[in-house]
Amino acid sequence: MKKKFIIILFMILLLFYTLRGFIGNLKITYYQYYKNTLPEDLNHFRIVQLSDFHLKEFGKQQSKLISMIAQCEPNLIVLTGDMINKDATHFEELKFLLEGIHKLAPIYAVTGNHEEESPYKNKLRNLYLEYDVMMLENTTKTITFGNATLYLHGFHYSWNLTKPKRIEKKANEFHLLLFHDAQRIEVLSNFNYDMILCGHTHGGIVRLPFLGGIIGNHGDILPKYDYGEYQIGNTVSIVSSGLGNSNVPRFYNPPEIVCIELNKTK
Repeated sequence: MKKKFIIILFMILLLFYTLRGFIGNLKITYYQYYKNTLPEDLNHFRIVQLSDFHLKEFGKQQSKLISMIAQCEPNLIVLTGDMINKDATHFEELKFLLEGIHKLAPIYAVTGNHEEESPYKNKLRNLYLEYDVMMLENTTKTITFGNATLYLHGFHYSWNLTKPKRIEKKANEFHLLLFHDAQRIEVLSNFNYDMILCGHTHGGIVRLPFLGGIIGNHGDILPKYDYGEYQIGNTVSIVSSGLGNSNVPRFYNPPEIVCIELNKTK
């Protein structure tokens, strides 16, 4: 009888653990970046990263998502690809999101594989233009804050790895790169960016204790750069688990808004 009770209890706990894994409430993940050479005027500068949205709904007309982004009080909002689905013909959910956040801070975007494969890419461009979202396609935008300069670099998803040139930083400069595919950060770190923001991995989709993300978007198991913060040389890379879903349901891997604060160390 005791053995039977233990087995039943174990099965109940296993069922509870499994069901709980599929409950993923939207969260904000905060990162603190510290660097003693950070320009003074970028101290406490906040960046919100949104990735892999895939037209998912978060409250009526994205009210929950918009409210949580506003909580971060961003100075800059970046979209790191796959904000749509490649076969989607209507972008209402993205339109609701942009309507709610475009006055919070300047917005910049790069493409992911879904944007690149979409036959409605021009429709997306027009939507971005409507809400003053600047698309970075193998380009750099210079943004001035006081005496500091933030160089915002962006490559589209199909970018050729031979194109970048090593960044030669000067005083009062910060170089931030947006690129969709996190599996490229090891190569990208060779080019001397201060920070790289990526997505694409969906956090490994299924996450397990001690193992992390299980499934990579390139068919790899236990992907090396699945989620979180990585330091490679002088470059910090942050990989978002994204907002939307893939073909496999998320497991212990809630959708997230990434909020990064830049800090000058004393």
